[in-house]
Amino acid sequence: NGAVIMPCQLDALETFGENLIKVKYEEKWKSIEQSELMRRIKSKLLTDDGEKITVKNIEIYNDRNLSSIDIVELRHLFDTTFDGLISKLAEQYPDLSPTDICCCCLSMANLTNSELAVLLGVKYSALHTRIVKIKKIFETEKSLRDFMVRYYSTIE
Repeated sequence: NGAVIMPCQLDALETFGENLIKVKYEEKWKSIEQSELMRRIKSKLLTDDGEKITVKNIEIYNDRNLSSIDIVELRHLFDTTFDGLISKLAEQYPDLSPTDICCCCLSMANLTNSELAVLLGVKYSALHTRIVKIKKIFETEKSLRDFMVRYYSTIE
């Protein structure tokens, strides 16, 4: 029986598939968000006066970068929560440095590039250069977060 799928049905299937990806990701993300590590990381981004970290004030907060222990814990948390995502990513893309992988993990947290720069202890321009490099390795024009969510959906 050769059923024919109409274009509108194909669109509906793609939307359904993308919604399943988002649900699966969001379930896992909730457990990361509730972790002590992520609470510590987010607390580094709280300013004394409630001001948002931006390109203009990033230098003021350059003492809030993640420790090497935080980075190791972050990688482990994402790898275990997301079913080996980080190990598979590192295996498939051996050109990624440990800092690149940390950047990928943090990008999944929906942080701004200014916040990422603070956590990684780099200037905004250096972070931008790193993101361009990572996207080149991934051969994508998508945001790192979108790439990572989509990549997660393919690893099972």
